[in-house]
Order: sequence, then structure tokens, then C-alpha cells
Amino acid sequence: MCLQQLSLVDDTLEILGMSKAYRRLYNWVIRTIMGWIVLIFFINISDSIWLNYEYFSIIRIFVPFIINHLDHVNIFIALIWGILLRYIGSRFQRINEYIRNLFEDAEHIEKRNKLILIAQQRTEANKCKQYIWIIMHVHLQLCLISHELNKVFNIPMTLKMAGYFLTCVDISRQIYRSYIDKDMVIDIGQAIDNAGIFIFGITHNIIFLTLNYICQTLNDKANETITILYKLSNDNLDKDLCEQILQFILQIKQRELKISGMGLFYFGYDFIRKFYMSVMTILVIIIQMHLPNPYHYIPPINSKS
Repeated sequence: MCLQQLSLVDDTLEILGMSKAYRRLYNWVIRTIMGWIVLIFFINISDSIWLNYEYFSIIRIFVPFIINHLDHVNIFIALIWGILLRYIGSRFQRINEYIRNLFEDAEHIEKRNKLILIAQQRTEANKCKQYIWIIMHVHLQLCLISHELNKVFNIPMTLKMAGYFLTCVDISRQIYRSYIDKDMVIDIGQAIDNAGIFIFGITHNIIFLTLNYICQTLNDKANETITILYKLSNDNLDKDLCEQILQFILQIKQRELKISGMGLFYFGYDFIRKFYMSVMTILVIIIQMHLPNPYHYIPPINSKS
């Protein structure tokens, strides 16, 4: 449903003279699905080879396909969600550029008022109003689509952020015990496992930062429209048009676009800061508790000295 609405929005923007990008979105989705299939196949095969390194077992071949399934699905959802939000952000950017160009043309025409007939001035003013009405409708429709996408992906993305938090804490703990805690002895096998875990953590942190960057950019571009319209409403002499613009600004503020996670937090730069601060807080608590290291060898109680 959201994809159909985005297609209609793209058709409307094309009528206003903007380049159509819905086909590009479609190609990005197809490429993402194909790349995701290749990636999960490569990861599962690698895990199967690693599990069957010591001795071969048919059951061990299919174990990674079952264990990794949930994580692969979550990554796929995050990729699709990020692509859709990035596309909507590009549409907001085109709207902002169009509004600037529209009022620049209106100012240029206003400077030539002495050479233009009154009938032509009215025609140009009416066209400007019509274009503003269309832009208002498209902007509000994009906000509505963004809210609908947030509802659809609300629960899975919130759970994914919780998973990222636990993963980041666990990897930070392992980094501390592997490279800062000098009492721990690491052999080659543990070093390889740690390297794989670190790569896994870096990948998830990149996805986490990218998703929050896309959400922050989407919010900024949607709110940038308010700044542009407010500035232009002060410069415009048409009272009717100024009133319409102010009403449009009020509608945007009443339904401010923010991508949230089940109402618990809002995606963006502020969430990134709070996320890593919480990770460091939990890590400090774990270090101070002196939890036993799972890699340390604990001798039995009845062992002889």
C-alpha cells in the first residue's frame, strides 16, 4: 500500500516538472533482495564449513540456516526500511528545492511588474497558488506515508535496536577482557572467534548508525520546509497566499514527523548519543561487578594441590 502511494506521489511530482525516481526505488529494492540472498547464503555456508571442520555431520550443515534465520530476516527488514525512508527523504528534498525555485520565479516576475499586464500578473499569481496547493498536499501525503511505515516497522525495529544494544554491550565486554584484562590467556582458536565477533559487531554498528542517520536526515528535510515557507511568507505580498502558507506550516507542526520506536525513543543523532552512553554505563557496571570470565579455567574443589 505504501509503495502505491509513493508511486502516486512520484507521478504528481513529475507533473510539476520533477524527475521521477520511483523506478530507481524499485531497482534498489530488487538489488537489495538479491544481495541479501547472496549474503545469507555465503554466511550460512561459511558457518556450515566451520562447524564441520573437525568432523562432518549432515545435521551440522543445516544448523546455521536455522540459527541465523532470525538475524537475517531482521537485517532484511532494516535494509528495506532504510531504503524507503531514504527515498521519502529525497522527495522532501525535491519539494524544498521546488518551493525555492517557485518563489524565486515569483520574485523575478514581481520585479517586472511595470512591464507585465495586470491580467498576466493575476494568471501568474493563480498558478503559484495552485502549485503551492499541490505541494502542500504532496508534503502532507509524504508525512502520512512516513507515519504508516513507522507503524508497520515499529515493533521489529524496536526489537532490533534492543538486540543491537545487547550485542554492543557483549562485544565491548569481550574487547575489555581480551585486550585490557591481562589475566586472560587467548589461544589461536579464541583469537579467530573474537575476530569474527568483532566483524559481526562492526557490521551491526554500521547498520545502526546508517538507519539513525537516514531518520535524522528525513526529519531535517521535512522540517526544513517550515523554515523555507515561513521565510517566504514574510517576503510575499499576497495576503491570501501568506495565510495559506501559515495554515500549512501549522498543519506540519501539529503532525511533526519523527520516527519513533514504539514511543520509547526517537531515531536520530540524540538517540545515537544516548545509546552509546547507556552501553558505556552498563559496561562499567559489569566491570565493577567482576563477573567471572567464561574463558578462565576454574579448578574443581576436590583437586589436589
